[in-house]
Amino acid sequence: MLSEIVKISSVGSESIRLQPFNSNGTCNSCSLKPSCGQYLLNSLYLNREVELPTSLLPKETDLRSLKNGSQIQINIEAGKLVQLALLLYLLPLLGMLFTAYLAELAGLSEVLIMTLVFLVLFLSMRMLSRYFQRHGRLEKITLRLLPASEMMLSKVSIDNRGG
Repeated sequence: MLSEIVKISSVGSESIRLQPFNSNGTCNSCSLKPSCGQYLLNSLYLNREVELPTSLLPKETDLRSLKNGSQIQINIEAGKLVQLALLLYLLPLLGMLFTAYLAELAGLSEVLIMTLVFLVLFLSMRMLSRYFQRHGRLEKITLRLLPASEMMLSKVSIDNRGG
């Protein structure tokens, strides 16, 4: 189970805007900072916010309990994350490579091959978009509102994990 603690910056009827909690506080005290990819990513996006559509939240999530400035812990199963990543990245890529290979075997011109490859890319993205519209809810994601006492414990455990 992968988890991340985030701060709610705004709650709307259609989406929730989230900011990472203490994204650089831990990295600044870490000795591996110069060679760490996470530190580099955090330094690129200092004031980053993510908009999470409410349609992706589990059905039992009560939006009225989420307030601006409160902190929540988002959990997602690692297997579900890998499955979604493979679906989003591997499926279009394999479709494009397979189309280019078949078009090359058929002896088509390069311009026609490129056109077919982009058409397959467009169609695969369209298919994925429709799939996520129908099966959009990620039931494997859980949100947990952190009480004030647990927020302080979370900050201490994050600051002490060293990296």
